[in-house]
Amino acid sequence: MDPEFLSKLREAFKEEAAEQLQSISTSLIALEKSPDLSKTTIESLLRTFHSLKGSARAVNVETLEHCCQTIESLLVGYRDSGTTIPARVSSTLNDAVGSFQKAVHDMGTVPDEELEADLKSTLSALAALEPSGVIAMPEKPQATPDAGPDVNSTIAPGSRVDAGTSVRIPVDKLDEVVKLSEELVNAKLAFAQRLVECQELSSLLNQWSRRWQRLRPELENEVMRRTSLAYQKTQDYSPQTNALREFLDLHDSFVGSLMESINAIEKSVNADRRSVNTLVDTLLSRGRELTMVPFSVLKDLLKRIAWDISRQQGKRVNLKIKGGDVEIDRNILDELKDPLVHLIRNSIDHGIESPEDREALGKNPEASIEISLEPIGGGKVRISLKDDGKGIDVAAVRAAAIEKGIAGADKIEELSDQQIMQLLFRSSFSTRDAVSHISGRGLGLTIAKEISEKLNGAIELSSLKGRETVIHITVPVRRATMVGVTARVGSQNVVIPTVSMRSAVRARDQDVRMIQGRWTMSFNERLLPVVRLADILQVHSQTAIEDSTALIVGSAEQPIALLVEDVTGEQEVAVKNLPQPLTRVRSIAGATQLKNGDLAVVINMNDVLTSSILVSTLTTGEFPAAPPTPVQSKPPVKQKILVVEDSITSRVLLKNILETAGYLVSVASDGQDGWEKVKSESFDLVVTDVEMPRMNGFELTEKIRSEAALADLPVIVVTSLASLEDRRKGVEVGASAYFVKSNFEKSNLVEMVKRLI
Repeated sequence: MDPEFLSKLREAFKEEAAEQLQSISTSLIALEKSPDLSKTTIESLLRTFHSLKGSARAVNVETLEHCCQTIESLLVGYRDSGTTIPARVSSTLNDAVGSFQKAVHDMGTVPDEELEADLKSTLSALAALEPSGVIAMPEKPQATPDAGPDVNSTIAPGSRVDAGTSVRIPVDKLDEVVKLSEELVNAKLAFAQRLVECQELSSLLNQWSRRWQRLRPELENEVMRRTSLAYQKTQDYSPQTNALREFLDLHDSFVGSLMESINAIEKSVNADRRSVNTLVDTLLSRGRELTMVPFSVLKDLLKRIAWDISRQQGKRVNLKIKGGDVEIDRNILDELKDPLVHLIRNSIDHGIESPEDREALGKNPEASIEISLEPIGGGKVRISLKDDGKGIDVAAVRAAAIEKGIAGADKIEELSDQQIMQLLFRSSFSTRDAVSHISGRGLGLTIAKEISEKLNGAIELSSLKGRETVIHITVPVRRATMVGVTARVGSQNVVIPTVSMRSAVRARDQDVRMIQGRWTMSFNERLLPVVRLADILQVHSQTAIEDSTALIVGSAEQPIALLVEDVTGEQEVAVKNLPQPLTRVRSIAGATQLKNGDLAVVINMNDVLTSSILVSTLTTGEFPAAPPTPVQSKPPVKQKILVVEDSITSRVLLKNILETAGYLVSVASDGQDGWEKVKSESFDLVVTDVEMPRMNGFELTEKIRSEAALADLPVIVVTSLASLEDRRKGVEVGASAYFVKSNFEKSNLVEMVKRLI
């Protein structure tokens, strides 16, 4: 078979097989819970395995084909005999499906030989289920195909294709269509701006017309006076007088025609704007509909995860999903998948008791985890994950917070139970002493929080000790345009979501004063902490506090006064995600183009509020102030960093990040250039890429470690290579830290640099 055609065929196979295996997994889990299920379930499994077998044969994955054949034989035997399927058999079948899913996922990224080797071990396990313990490997079939479509056939001229036939379209093509339709929002905004400009021009012309109406009588009188004088003296009109009279008549005619033209243009632009708005809104709505999928598409995956983890831990869990028909943008659902998996892991590992303990507590031995979805208006949906486990031990969280030095014991004791539970969202915070392969690193809730905030959503946690834990995640149902307030911070244009704002006032009109070393502002008889957005964004601004505009943002319970230099307006914007490696920059949700063509950054208000309130509350108490700029004082001059990167863009980016943090930065264009600079100059740390000409980053790190004088020099690797093998290689050559560009955050890099030097 032609390699290029086989590659395309396998891409289609991967998509189809993934759906088939999810369906099989769900049926097998149900079969294990109720071994005496009807023959209908077994028949359904047989049909799906048979289809999968044929597809595997078509793409030359022979071992998967043999595995499906073996499973078919097993199921036929149990169906015909009416015998209950033993737990050992259903468990092995579930494990086999897991290995099939991994093989399908890895297809195209790992060699066929490696795929076949993994599948052969699965085939051996399946063979052990046969009474004989042996399965004959079918001989490789001849090239003669069995009944099936001729892939080289063409549609006969004049023939018709059923218009109702469904077709598979790669999701990246759908995404491209939606992105292009979103680009049209800029055209829509541009039309709106052109209309404003026409209206402004019409207004100016009307102003001139009114002024002219006041001036014209004076000019006419002057013309008549001069005409009278000229007639008395010469009995003839002067050329200047004639020219002035002609100008008056011409001006009236010209201004009238101009006003008619501008009014006509304004009407045309307004009509075109309405047409474009309708077309763009319709196209955008239809395009987004293409990406909307029901939440239930995750049902099989989440049930499989819950089943796997509960089986590993000897627990019994029933995962239920309510509201699975609620539709969410596929990209948002993809983002939510990992957080939900982490939350289910945490729930089973931390919250759910063993069957014996549950019985002793008078609970059902089978625990319940319920995921429910509820549209809440405003284009948002609330996803709730509730378990009936032991709840959160708030006392243990308090003790862990004190032990980890998050704040003093007196401050921790002052916090309410709800505030204490918010600490669980902190990275690496866990009450678990031991780290397992399931959980215990304190990352589950952190990941869920970061993703929900990235999606302009929010996450809440509540718990009743001994009874339940509930996590609410609120996110938009679709990626959309947003209405925001445009403002200036230093030389930077920013957009602040209108939904986050409560009011806007001039700071000089309020009672702004320093209390206990922190700026505060009196607003509506409340004392609010004052936070400069310039400090959070690390943007230089010389505007005094009293000359700033204060935006009142945040919740009704904890509002803050966010200072910007000036508010320039309000408009609808299309938010674009930042490109790699800037996929996650703290306090920045994305970028957009304003009506006038200028670029602006969209502020992530969740990050801003977290920085200004949640963190400072733990350390400052009554009047939380703006957090200090991440780097308040410039490090000593001796802290000099070498950036080794062959990509100009990445080199400039890394240099800018580190210089902003206060370090002196030199650059090298590849590993060889970097090695020469390391030998000739003194550096406190090296940041290097891996794939570079002449000498790669691994070789450079190895050379640095081989030199006695440089052996202790910290080396941070920042690369696009994300495989486990590459990470292991980085550790082996002596890298102090390893960052993958696809998950890169500048705050993490700066923090790591601080730790190492």
